[in-house]
Amino acid sequence: MGSLDRGSLLGAVSRALIAQDARWISGAISSASDPTTGSAPMALLLLSHSSRIVYEGSIAIRSANPNLGVPPLAALLPPANDPITERARHATKLLDDNRKTMASLLHDMREYFDTHHFEFSGNAVWFARWLESDLGLTFFQGHLLYATIPLQFRLGIPPSIPPSAFGSTMNEVARQQGSALAVLAAADGHNNETRSKISFTGIAPVAYRDRKAHRYLARRYDLAFTMEAKLLMLVLEGEAASAHLLLPHTATGHEEAVFRARIVSLHHLVSSLRSVLDFHPAARAPKTSRLRSLLAEPSLDRFLNDPGARRVRNRSMHYEIRDGDTAIDPTAPMFGIVEASYPGHTFDELNREVEVALARVADALADWRG
Repeated sequence: MGSLDRGSLLGAVSRALIAQDARWISGAISSASDPTTGSAPMALLLLSHSSRIVYEGSIAIRSANPNLGVPPLAALLPPANDPITERARHATKLLDDNRKTMASLLHDMREYFDTHHFEFSGNAVWFARWLESDLGLTFFQGHLLYATIPLQFRLGIPPSIPPSAFGSTMNEVARQQGSALAVLAAADGHNNETRSKISFTGIAPVAYRDRKAHRYLARRYDLAFTMEAKLLMLVLEGEAASAHLLLPHTATGHEEAVFRARIVSLHHLVSSLRSVLDFHPAARAPKTSRLRSLLAEPSLDRFLNDPGARRVRNRSMHYEIRDGDTAIDPTAPMFGIVEASYPGHTFDELNREVEVALARVADALADWRG
């Protein structure tokens, strides 16, 4: 890269980041989907990261900027208007969707709940219907990875699609994203790269529980929250647990790609949790107050408001490097972007700080009872 002019160098770095991310997520999803590993539920959680990479990577490869775009690869990408991939990419931002107010997000959660409740209720004889479940829960190492109702939101599937149709919908999404990732993996010019296998063996198995949503949520989080707000909280709790516990199992050989995924998750977790709490000022249970204090700590707040941390998040979310003054070091992790964007921090230091922050948030959410 040293012989390239400045514009060409920045374009080459952007394409290298795309290729790294595409190889990581395609290998992780493929490995998790292997029926012999028992880790198929983890593939569902990885799809939201795949949607981000496909969406943002495709924009870069289609760019009219001659230093960034690659027309021969752009011609191989699937159509740009897949609605589920676009919705899932926005869901990567959790509740930070500028097209949605908190009130509209709560309304969406009611629609998702109604869809699942209708499908899974009323099937037993009348005197046994109180036993029916409409909420599936998946746990890993004692943390909630996901719940079925908000998972539909997280995957970008509209509430008009019932759970019984998930299979065909997700198969089509996986097919389209797999095709796109194969193209994006060649963005750095190394189209002979093989998809690496990631081992999910030897990790704690996932555990499944079926519950009645009203009953399970009754004591979760703050008693001042409505059921719809608690469903949103399930989205955030699952994201925190996934970023804290699942993503590290995919990091060997892909440390930089996993760092980018985790700092994006952390940024939007802090922002989204604050949004829920700000919308519910009456929520003042002891553990709610402790979470408010945690999110206000400088060690957490900086991932949302520190300009340097925000620049690293932006580089991890969007691939085009528009700051022409960004110093590039081809020998450093992530090409020296962390050190250039966040002076005083190295990649290894910030990676560790992200790990600690995610662990604190995940533990606080797992322990949050009214």
